[in-house]
This record gives sequence, structure tokens and C-alpha cells, in this order.
Amino acid sequence: MSSLLRIVFAAALTTTLATNGQAADAPSMAPLPPIIQAPPSPVIEFTSGWYLRGDIGYRFNNLGTVTALIGPNPTNNTIDDGILLGVGGGYKSGWFRADVTLDHGGQITYEGTRSLPNDYKAKVDSYTVLFNVYFDLGTWSGFTPYIGGGIGGSFLRGRDFARVNTTIPRDGFERWNLGWAWMAGVSSAISPSVVIDVGYRYIDLGDATTNFDSTNNQLFLNNLTAHEVRIGARYLFD
Repeated sequence: MSSLLRIVFAAALTTTLATNGQAADAPSMAPLPPIIQAPPSPVIEFTSGWYLRGDIGYRFNNLGTVTALIGPNPTNNTIDDGILLGVGGGYKSGWFRADVTLDHGGQITYEGTRSLPNDYKAKVDSYTVLFNVYFDLGTWSGFTPYIGGGIGGSFLRGRDFARVNTTIPRDGFERWNLGWAWMAGVSSAISPSVVIDVGYRYIDLGDATTNFDSTNNQLFLNNLTAHEVRIGARYLFD
């Protein structure tokens, strides 16, 4: 009888030890839960507030007709392209934005030919002040396309008009015109306060008039327009 009890006791002890060993090993064998990291907060451009802007670009100038006060009218008229600089400030509310911009188109050179000796030559400076509105079209992968339009004033100064190889007078003729533009582009916020903007603008500058040359002749440069490629930055105030 005692031998039977010892056998039963040994079997029970073995079963208990095996069960306890499995229970002790269970937590170490269970897989750890995955570590979930919160995604970085995206920079969303649909914010609101006041901002300042600065732009630089290249202007491809176009010229309509050219007439002379004392004929004949010039032909083969050409006008240079040039660099432009701009500053401005405005307000953004959600998908809508409005600002006022001041741009300087730099000095460009006009040249034209005529049937008589000594071709025409002149220089033109331009400034524009425009009130602009823009509409954002949504943000995809951090990029926000937009369209817009502007209207205001265009200040043109024609000077240094003369026939080639003749004395060039220095006085200019200044003129204000109605100016307008439409634009499209894409912007991207690189921080909560700074937005980079790359865009295209078509602008109508109006007409320019030169000063008188040494023979009391004068040129009228009609319908100056330009295609612009621009890059700039906007700084948003908190």
C-alpha cells in the first residue's frame, strides 16, 4: 500500500510541476503589442491671417502697334524681356486670399526700323500696383494649386528716345494706365509661417509714350503686355 501511495504522490507532483512550468513560461512567449507612433502633424495651408510677400521673376514682354508723331511709322518693332521684383501684403482666410502688390519691371529697350536712315530706339520703365484675389483649389501632398486675378494701375515711363547714332535726350514721358492681370500657380508651406509660391502671370500694362527726340518726333508704344514666370515667398503672421 505504501508503494502505491508513493507512486500516486510522485505522479501528482510531476503533473503539478509541469503545469506550473508552462504557466510561468506563458507570459514570456506571448508577443508584445506593436508600438504605434503618431504620424507627424501635416503643414496645412488652409490657415488664416495677415501675410507679407516678396517675388522675383522674368517678364517676356510683348508689344502691339507703334506709331510716330512725325512719320513714317516704325516697322520690325521689338522690345526686350527683363527681370521683375515685387513686394506686397494681404490676408488669407481658408481657401480665399487677397493682397496688394507693387512690382517694378525694370528698364527694357525698344527698337524699330523705318524707311529713312537711322532706326528708332527708346527705353521703357514700368511699375504696377494691383489689388489681387486668389482661390486655392485644395491641397495634395503638400502642394496647393490656385488661380487668381488682379486690377489696378500701371505706370510707364518712356525715355531716351532717338534715332540710332543721334543724340539721345534724357527726359522721359510718364503715363498712368489701367493695368490688369490673371495668374495661376502652386504653393507649398515649408513651415507654419512660410509658404513658397511658384506661378505664372499674364499682365496688361497699357500704352507708353516716349519723350521727344532731337527732331521733335515722338513714339507711341501701344498695348504693352507680358507673360511672367514668378517665384516668391509669403510670411504669415500668427
